[in-house]
Amino acid sequence: MERFAFEILHLLNQVLPVSLSLNDLEKPAQAEWGDFAFPCFTLAKSLKQSPQALAQDLARTLKERALMPD
Repeated sequence: MERFAFEILHLLNQVLPVSLSLNDLEKPAQAEWGDFAFPCFTLAKSLKQSPQALAQDLARTLKERALMPD
């Protein structure tokens, strides 16, 4: 499972203006939500964006760069 966490971090670090570590990933509250979560609240605040806008921008950027499937 740790291998997947490092892969997720690698993808996020390619598109975010900050460098993330394993401590930035969380386990979702419910198992059906997936294995990992990246809470956008702290980063969104530092970028002066809403967490929702940051998450949408992040998803769009990852898809545009073919780093995340549709």
